[in-house]
Amino acid sequence: MKTSINRSVAKKKAIQGKIPKHPLKLNLRSWNREKAMEFICDQIATSSRGLGNILSKGYEGNNLPAYSNVMVWLSESEKFQEMYARAKADQADYLADEILDIADNATNDYMERLDADGKSKSVVFDKEHVQRSRLRIETRKWLMGKLKPKKYGEKIDINHGRQPDNPLTILARAVQGAALPIKEE
Repeated sequence: MKTSINRSVAKKKAIQGKIPKHPLKLNLRSWNREKAMEFICDQIATSSRGLGNILSKGYEGNNLPAYSNVMVWLSESEKFQEMYARAKADQADYLADEILDIADNATNDYMERLDADGKSKSVVFDKEHVQRSRLRIETRKWLMGKLKPKKYGEKIDINHGRQPDNPLTILARAVQGAALPIKEE
């Protein structure tokens, strides 16, 4: 009962202009799907955050549509699917830039420790921080390979460097021509 009263009060205040209108909504209930997807795709393309994280953070202090709503919109609209796919591909390039920043940032690779007497300081290498940076880089590289495989995916050498004594190369030469039809004269 209270929620229906609160909703009617909220509607009246919105009509009176006391509640600012949500920039991504058409009215109190309906989303402007086009504007919402443009914002979401822009956030994806220019960050390393996932869809769920973007939706939970919101837009200028306002909420964003639920994850399930966005999935429904994607399943219903080819235009939104293309926008989303393009944003995810662009995100791979953003991740490449982030990798450079992570690799070049040596902050916290070394830390100061106080000795047992509590007076003298020593500088020690922080393996944990370096390993964490390595994990962040490897995770981004893996994601880049999945998001944009032609550019960032692992290249598989099926010829094994075209080594003449390679068993696969020898087998390929032996089988070559075996499937060709035999001409009878």
